[in-house]
Amino acid sequence: MDFKTLFAVGIASLALGAGIASAQVNKTDIQLHYNFGKHLYKEDLGNQTPVISTLQHYSEDRWGTNFVLMDMSISCKGIDRMQTMMFRDLKFWDAPIALHVGYQGGLTNQASFNNALVSGIDYVFKHRKYDFRLNTIVGYRHDFKHEKPNNIQVTSLLDWTSWNRLWTISNLLTVRSANLGTDMSSLVFFMRPQFWLNINQFVGMPDALNLSVGTEVRLLYDKATSDKFYALPSVAMKWTF
Repeated sequence: MDFKTLFAVGIASLALGAGIASAQVNKTDIQLHYNFGKHLYKEDLGNQTPVISTLQHYSEDRWGTNFVLMDMSISCKGIDRMQTMMFRDLKFWDAPIALHVGYQGGLTNQASFNNALVSGIDYVFKHRKYDFRLNTIVGYRHDFKHEKPNNIQVTSLLDWTSWNRLWTISNLLTVRSANLGTDMSSLVFFMRPQFWLNINQFVGMPDALNLSVGTEVRLLYDKATSDKFYALPSVAMKWTF
């Protein structure tokens, strides 16, 4: 990473650290996925490892929210690829709109990729009675090491647990531009809806068993790279701390 990238990561990490330390709502989970969907695209994705581990954190404090997502592709040699998304929302008022700053990027055992700083606004809708949360983020995206770094990104985060806490639905959606304002401008789309069954809500299971089993479908489209649409289902388990 160059200095600008390290600086962006440092600022985002400091903001997140300050928020997490004073969190009033704190939720962290670790997921393990077997991506059997890669076998549907053997020509394009045949070399990718099917095992993915995801670490996810969400917390709230009096000044806003924190979010961290780390995806790690794991092989017998270790971690082949890691992608990170983290952001901090700040608000000093009662309105559901917050200031947003975040970092996104990826890393392999050879190089980093898609490092970017995102800043904008986040509209947060929460219904605590029904345990429902929806973040809608519209922001400016600065892509490091790109000839045309100025882009636009829209992100949505959803989390909903049923009234009896038996199941949980979550989703991450990202739509962004790439090389905006040039002949090479394109659209990048990513969505990963998840459905979980919470084992501790079944009869006879202890409340402390915070294990969930479920599935995820990763929907991908990047015109600049493959110009193909991928739908990658997985089977998964999750432990919530």
